[in-house]
Amino acid sequence: FANPWEPNRMRPVSFSSITLRLEVVLLVAIILIALFVRIPGLGDSLWSDEVWYTRTMFEQADLLRLVLWMDVHPPAYALTLMAWTGLFGDSEVTVRLPSFLFGLGSLLMLWYMARHWLGPHLALLSAALIALSPVHIWYSYENKTNMMLLLLTIMSVWLYWRASERGLKRNWIIATAVMIAALYTHAYAVPIAAAIFLWLGWRTLYDHALAKPLVICVVVIVFAVAPWVVHLLGHREELMRSYLRELSLAELYKLLLVWLPSGNALRAVNPYRPFSHLVAQPWPYFLIEAFVAVLLVRGLGFFAYRARGDGWFKPAINSGQKDSARLVLLWFCVPLIFTVVGSSVSDSFYLERNLLVILPPFLLILAAGAYINRRYWVRVALTMGLVTLFFMATLSLPYSNTEEWTVYKYKVDWRTAAYYFHDEIAHIGPLAVLLSTPTREFPYYQRRIMLAGKSNNWEEQSLVEKVCKANPEAILENISKKGLSSVYLVENKTWLGCWKRVWKSYSTNNQLQFVEQKDFKGLTIYKFNVQAPTNR
Repeated sequence: FANPWEPNRMRPVSFSSITLRLEVVLLVAIILIALFVRIPGLGDSLWSDEVWYTRTMFEQADLLRLVLWMDVHPPAYALTLMAWTGLFGDSEVTVRLPSFLFGLGSLLMLWYMARHWLGPHLALLSAALIALSPVHIWYSYENKTNMMLLLLTIMSVWLYWRASERGLKRNWIIATAVMIAALYTHAYAVPIAAAIFLWLGWRTLYDHALAKPLVICVVVIVFAVAPWVVHLLGHREELMRSYLRELSLAELYKLLLVWLPSGNALRAVNPYRPFSHLVAQPWPYFLIEAFVAVLLVRGLGFFAYRARGDGWFKPAINSGQKDSARLVLLWFCVPLIFTVVGSSVSDSFYLERNLLVILPPFLLILAAGAYINRRYWVRVALTMGLVTLFFMATLSLPYSNTEEWTVYKYKVDWRTAAYYFHDEIAHIGPLAVLLSTPTREFPYYQRRIMLAGKSNNWEEQSLVEKVCKANPEAILENISKKGLSSVYLVENKTWLGCWKRVWKSYSTNNQLQFVEQKDFKGLTIYKFNVQAPTNR
């Protein structure tokens, strides 16, 4: 029985001897496409988590307390952003540029790694997939830790592989420094470190020279991250957030077949609704997910075949590439196992974006599943189908950002809303803004307008109240005492909260007369005039 994954049984494609010039042209084209689909999102209004890392926020609190004690993530990204915004300011584009650059760096690292391990064709295919990945696109223009973590973990995998191949002391030092930086960026660098060191331990079974540098690296890393671990042990309760879930089989289906391939841009799946909601959606979606599942299984089979070699505890087939296939499999599987085990301990453990770290091996596996085939026409059909799937998901991403979930909920335009209130104050004077959901964005943009010199003291010219738990009569009485003539109810469409109750309480009150509504991306603002209370 001929093994379909055996390299010497593969028919070469017509351009199997691809020239370096053609490879460079294709890589440049992929990079240009990546830029084209990422740059438009850089100027979007910042959302709550992004605001946390801006200079304007840093200036409002003691830096050490904010970065080390109030954030659930390690401090590397926050400190990087503090230095960056100190030099370049904290406009929307500026604060997202580091993630944008980290994203492009991760694309190039994945191509470079795949080229050494799998050849130029699979390297270009993997680069094209990550360039068109809605998940990668989304986090490439988000001011958060995810892209920095992705780049550092890819670099760690590659650098440790290179160190094990070359055996040079400087290679081990550089790899360990990058891994420490990754561990100080996000907790999900831990399963990546575990995957790397499991692989290195595996290699020491037949390459005993690796034992000494492996032990030294582990000891150095443990001592380097010990202060942060001690800090986490004292703040465990802060890590358990209400939006975290457990990684069940249903969640695993959505992660591997919906979120990672298309970022929910083709099929809109609210992660907090039951699996029956997904099952009830139109059946063609399942054909797409079945296609992804087939490629995933084929790709896993290819890497498992290469990883086994002449035996699981012997060097792999290709002596030039050693057992990189084993590393890819561990890179993909260990974070999933880590999350499943964590979910068995706590039902508040899993969030899709934390598993962004498995996107590179996931794409390598998908690319191999499509490309590795003895039949030329099957190879072409599967490869074109895979690229088309990612291309269609990328095209759908901006059009899916309405009221549905894509990679994450779209960024609400609090910036335009803040300038709208600024203009209203300039025309009609002090006003009251009533919010039915907590928000960091609105006070952030208020402060930015003040710092820009466009408003002397917004706090004295407006009353901003969170009204979910407040008595409407008490709120309106306070508004009347302050002599405010206008009230604005703000509906956040991405987070309803207590909106229905708030709307019913205020829209039917005889002290308020509806005037107009203004619609912004994700927000609807209802304006009311305050009338004198009627005698009862």
